[in-house]
Amino acid sequence: MDVFSVGWHNTDEGPVVGICDAQILGKTFSCKETSIFIDPSFYGGSMVDENQLDEIFSSAYIVNLLGKEIIATCEKKRLIKKGYAKPVCGIPHIQVLLKNS
Repeated sequence: MDVFSVGWHNTDEGPVVGICDAQILGKTFSCKETSIFIDPSFYGGSMVDENQLDEIFSSAYIVNLLGKEIIATCEKKRLIKKGYAKPVCGIPHIQVLLKNS
């Protein structure tokens, strides 16, 4: 079972959550058009597995997902629609607005 890194951030609208594949946390990826740093201050904090994702999605206002495994797992669990994630330097990313205040 895959493990994911999760960071929680409180806002006036509700929790903003960053979830990424654990193995990319803290790394920088560069490509022709840009680069992306998987910042531990946003995506780090605790580790979870797929069994905890439903609870995270039900508690969050916005979820940012970054990584092949987290995207595939969320698609499989039907937490996000398949094919909606867009690559940034080859790494799938999607931001999901879950609740409107």
